[in-house]
Amino acid sequence: MAKKFLAALLLLLMAWPILAQQHPVKHFTTLDGLPNNGIRSLYFNSRGVLWIGTENGVSKMRNGDFLNFDESHGLAFNNCWAITEDSQGNMWFGSYGGGISFFDGKRFKVFDVNNGLINNKVRKLAYRDGKIYVGTENGVSIIDEQTQEITNVLNSQLDHDRSYVSSFLFLENRIFYTTYGAGTFEIKERKNGFASQKHNDQQLVYFSKAQDGEIFMADKGQVCSVSEADFLDKKLASQSFGQSVIWDLAKSNTGKQYAAAWGVFNKDGGLFEIRDGQMLDLSANFNIASKTILALAYDKLENVLYVGSNDEGLFKLYLDETIVYKSLSDQKVKAFAEINGQKAVLHEKGLSLSKKLRLHEVGLERFKKFQQDYISQNARLLPKHEDDFFELQFDLPAEDIEFYELHTNRDHYWINSNIGVFELNQNAEILTYVPVHAYHIGFTPGGKLIESNFYGGTRIYDDPGNMVYTYFPNSLPNNPAQIARIQSSTDATYLASVFHGLFYYKDGQFQSLQHSLQWEEAKLKRLHFAKNGQMVIASEFGEVFVAREEPSFHIVEKINKEVIQGNTVLFVESYGDQLIIATEKGLNFYKDGRVRFFDEEQGFTERIFTAAKVVGDELLVGTHKGYYKVALDRLLESKTYTFNLGLHRFDVNHQPYEKGGYKWFVFQQKQLDLDHDENTLTMEFSSHGHPYPGKLRYRYRLKPEGEWSPYQAESKITLPYLPVGDYKVQVEVQDLHSDTNCIHDLLAFTIHPPFYMTWWFNLFAGVWLVLIVYGVYRYRLRKVTQEEKKKAAIETRIAETKLEALRSQMNPHFIYNAMNSIQYYMLTNEVERASEFLQSFSGLIRNTLYFSSQQTIPLKEEIEFLENYISLENMRVENKITFLLNVEERINVRETQIPPLLLQPFIENVFVHAFDRHHPNPELQLTFRLTEEGNLLCVVKDNGQGIPLVQAPKLHESKGTFLVKERMDLMRGKVDTPYYFNSVQGEGTTIQLILPSRFVVEFAVREYVVSAEH
Repeated sequence: MAKKFLAALLLLLMAWPILAQQHPVKHFTTLDGLPNNGIRSLYFNSRGVLWIGTENGVSKMRNGDFLNFDESHGLAFNNCWAITEDSQGNMWFGSYGGGISFFDGKRFKVFDVNNGLINNKVRKLAYRDGKIYVGTENGVSIIDEQTQEITNVLNSQLDHDRSYVSSFLFLENRIFYTTYGAGTFEIKERKNGFASQKHNDQQLVYFSKAQDGEIFMADKGQVCSVSEADFLDKKLASQSFGQSVIWDLAKSNTGKQYAAAWGVFNKDGGLFEIRDGQMLDLSANFNIASKTILALAYDKLENVLYVGSNDEGLFKLYLDETIVYKSLSDQKVKAFAEINGQKAVLHEKGLSLSKKLRLHEVGLERFKKFQQDYISQNARLLPKHEDDFFELQFDLPAEDIEFYELHTNRDHYWINSNIGVFELNQNAEILTYVPVHAYHIGFTPGGKLIESNFYGGTRIYDDPGNMVYTYFPNSLPNNPAQIARIQSSTDATYLASVFHGLFYYKDGQFQSLQHSLQWEEAKLKRLHFAKNGQMVIASEFGEVFVAREEPSFHIVEKINKEVIQGNTVLFVESYGDQLIIATEKGLNFYKDGRVRFFDEEQGFTERIFTAAKVVGDELLVGTHKGYYKVALDRLLESKTYTFNLGLHRFDVNHQPYEKGGYKWFVFQQKQLDLDHDENTLTMEFSSHGHPYPGKLRYRYRLKPEGEWSPYQAESKITLPYLPVGDYKVQVEVQDLHSDTNCIHDLLAFTIHPPFYMTWWFNLFAGVWLVLIVYGVYRYRLRKVTQEEKKKAAIETRIAETKLEALRSQMNPHFIYNAMNSIQYYMLTNEVERASEFLQSFSGLIRNTLYFSSQQTIPLKEEIEFLENYISLENMRVENKITFLLNVEERINVRETQIPPLLLQPFIENVFVHAFDRHHPNPELQLTFRLTEEGNLLCVVKDNGQGIPLVQAPKLHESKGTFLVKERMDLMRGKVDTPYYFNSVQGEGTTIQLILPSRFVVEFAVREYVVSAEH
């Protein structure tokens, strides 16, 4: 009998890794934002906020973040020992040494001995019927919730070190408080206030709480209990059990009673469950090392227990049985399998098999011994590396064995490792050993073992124990190479390669989908067959493909990496019609393009996933220290959470908005009016009431009819340089936990235009604009009228000057002289000369009449006219005067325009005044050239006797020259000094006229020189 007991005990100890069960837990310390690791009190208020009283201030925890307060923010004292909430949701914090701090969501207010508090060392706070009960080191005070008046309880001050208040009890409209060593007391209301009356002599009460008709009292080193009826009958708590000193109690939704314990002088504290009159230590179940647990707070919505320690900070315990963690004493889980309800876990120390209470363990030594026995009996069968087998070290010690995979085939388990491949039955007996080192193995649909050498070929074994196989070298393009996963369907075996895509084995042959151009995806890492027959393939780069075999291989769906959370696919499983895609961030449950996501926020605190297997409704997920058992039916229950979005920060132009108010850390205004230059906004918001805020993704739009932004995890909106207008910011929240969406109105605001864009200003400006336009119109109308009159006058004057010039040029003296010359030639029988003269004279008259009707004429015609005129005048004087004509090459004489009859008066003056009959060599030069400014310079120069100074002004202002100057002044585009006259007695006269550049057209021509002999 003893032997059987020892064997059972040994079996139980061997199976301990399977039985060690832990709930997920998250640990917070000062490294995560806590003000201090010494926690004295916890309170979960009606707004879903956890308040934490520490030895260095108060902290508010929401959505995994901490907001800390201390004396600099208005807190009475940093050492917070007690917290409660009144009916208005205001918070009260009791400090050990500074009195009470009241917080209304905006600011703190202090109550201490200076304004009536009985003692500043507050140990306990409780709220009941509009009053705050304050238990101190020496006495009780009561604060009215509405008036905030303080009333001290008479007779409650006992003035010795064992009279401090340890708790309050509210029973049948009666109010009691307990002390550490002075007994229990009842508070009685009297006409002049409240008084304390001794109830019984219960001693050494560290803490007490009434629950389910029973009162628990923490004694020194044990827990005492008494029924409420007996307590009211003044009986003492006599039933004692357990250990350590209890400082707080919390009850879960399922009725479990949790206790926080610290033995003061003994290291027997921790987290306990009170069940059936016993204290069960749960510290190991939640991996809590601290022995000084002082405070508890329970979140009913999340089913989470918060545990405050006095030395290790805060622990968040997930009580839901949906996710349970199995510790394997820090052993990495390699793989899972299941046969007929028996679960198999392959870990670093071996194989564990469990079915109900029947447990089996196969350790490293057994695997090593079986290998050694095989080697000693079958040396001839041992492969060599030269035979394209991956190198295997036969003398590797047991402790260096590394397991790779766990497979099932024909109700047997198969394990491949660095010392070989093993076959085991359900009784944990090793049946077969194959001396090959294979990272990945699999089986054909007919059950034959497939072994792939990552750096060599692939073998299919007909008899694995006797090394009978068929070899497929990887030198052939259709044979597998560098395989990462092998899985079988009912008809074929598929092999995923990290470099060569997907292969399959069917009817005795391998086929490469990449080589046959059926599917070109090359780098594959994961392969899984769902129960619906679909094949799920994950690439090295995080993309997931869903494929089917029939009628031929084809991709049904591609899941882009942007859809799932995380970058690297660690494994792929399936449950029902959902795909389970694990990444470095957590678990993605994918269905019809939508994802539900689970990570440490829901309890997967160990996220280095190593393996997974769906067994019925349970998901097994391996880690480096153990594995999770996940109840999938409960995890995937359809849940919709009601929550709000609160704006906890609002900046305008990168500065906090001063006009708005915050209460309970939420911006209160919902409608704002902003100036035109208050148009760069930053909004930070958070969810209130959702148990898993980390699963929320947000997108926003500025108007109900506007476009949505892309989804983002950050709960922050930045809106730079908004134009004027009305805005209503809406945020759509995508809940990855429940796979639901909802829209929240965040803030409405109007950015008003500047005054110069308002309707009244526009109206005023419009009226003024109309008046100005009208005034300008009237002014322009008058000006245009004046300009038109002036232009008409100018044109009239131009015509007059041309006629006057014509008259002055065709003066009677010239005509008379010309007629006399003709008569003279006729009388002297010089008929030819008379005819020639008459012909030139008639042409001159004809051109003069034609030019008088033109504004401008080509320079070439003007030159021809002047040549004709000079020729006639020279004929009269027997051609004594030499005429030189110079035209600059750049001037295009055919295109350049010149006012007609402009130079003739000056040439006439030359013939009339410049020379006397004794002049030895009279000469006249006419020059046309361009100035640097591009204007046309016309020069009339003679070497005559000049004009005496007394006569120059008169001659200079002769009728002909005066008319020329007036015409030039009337020209559009005139130059500053268009007319220049210079005469030196005895040296000749020079006259220069400058015409504006608008008349000039340039091009290269030959020099144009004409002499008087022409």
